[in-house]
Amino acid sequence: MIEAINAGRIPPAFQEDLQARTNELVNTVNCPPPTDTGQSDDEKAKQGKKKNDKKHSEEPVTTEPLPTITEDEP
Repeated sequence: MIEAINAGRIPPAFQEDLQARTNELVNTVNCPPPTDTGQSDDEKAKQGKKKNDKKHSEEPVTTEPLPTITEDEP
């Protein structure tokens, strides 16, 4: 579309409206995300491990106090 405007194939009276409608269309179309990122299986495994590591590192760590051991004096 830009090429057509720049090449003079679209009359000037229609250029602004055509550009606005084209942008509107592009902004409203919902495309599904790509299913393949082009990563190898090894890269996917590493990325999955990183996500799991990050998930576990964000969990709060709670510790309970250890019981006190006392020796009975004879």
